[in-house]
Amino acid sequence: MVKVIGIGLACLDYLLQVPDLRTVHRGCRLEDFKMQGGGVVATAMVAVARLGGQAELWTVVGQDHHGRLIEEELLREGVNLSQIVRLTNHASPFNFVLVDGRTGERVFLSPGSGWKLSRLELEGDPDWSRIGSADSLLVDGFWRPMALKGLKRAREQGVSTCGDMGRIAGNEELLELLDYLVVPRHAAEEVADSAGPEALKALSGLGAQMVAITLGPRGAIWLADEEMGEIPAFEVEAVDTTGAGDVFHGAFAYGVARGWTPRQLMLFSSAVAALKCTKLGGRTGIPDLAETRRFLEERMPQEDLSWLSTEESTDTGGR
Repeated sequence: MVKVIGIGLACLDYLLQVPDLRTVHRGCRLEDFKMQGGGVVATAMVAVARLGGQAELWTVVGQDHHGRLIEEELLREGVNLSQIVRLTNHASPFNFVLVDGRTGERVFLSPGSGWKLSRLELEGDPDWSRIGSADSLLVDGFWRPMALKGLKRAREQGVSTCGDMGRIAGNEELLELLDYLVVPRHAAEEVADSAGPEALKALSGLGAQMVAITLGPRGAIWLADEEMGEIPAFEVEAVDTTGAGDVFHGAFAYGVARGWTPRQLMLFSSAVAALKCTKLGGRTGIPDLAETRRFLEERMPQEDLSWLSTEESTDTGGR
């Protein structure tokens, strides 16, 4: 079984599905409601666990009600939390998420007090020797000192490193240590006029061996070994796009751990993220490996999927 370690954000989401975000200011009845864990790397690690990999999350929470809920859900999903840091007298971060019932698009409302936690400097060190046991390491822009040390240790140990960066500015130290960099459109537009080939070339200059840009309904593009590729988005009946990027990165890091090619990584990650969007919540719709393979077989019957062995799904790790 492959192992992925993630260093980054864990939070809690209160998801409120409304009929139409354009008219919510007038007041409305909720179509659906869900309270669920969120956070960039935390949700990515849930994806890894669902896909059959061994997932370990290094993060920080407060010793409060939200923190307990965050941990309980992750443990139910089989995510290893042995390296989690719990702080007293600090609020764990959480969001209110308004989801448009027509399109699945969402708006985040984030109370400021809990999010101050994500900017704290931490004392003490986790067990850095654990990094060498991973097949890939995924980081985001949170807990930067911890992520930086983890990336350096991974580079020393020959562990593949992946980055989920919502922005380029301020993350330069992390970017230099990434083997794989996948960014959303707005981050790509920090380095070029548009999220296209020129942006890929500029991102490649930051040091990663493979760079990619996710473009929502337009699919994704990537550059690896001086070759560019493109894949359209899979069409699904989208209910909620919350966490789609996080799930994409979790699937991507899992694929890196399994040694897949750039095209295989992008095809697989796009499929997993598309399936996620069919349910309310950032985690509810995350598929397992067999479901993902069936999805790809139905939509790409001529595609050779022999690389997508479902053997990983037979071992549930820490569950």
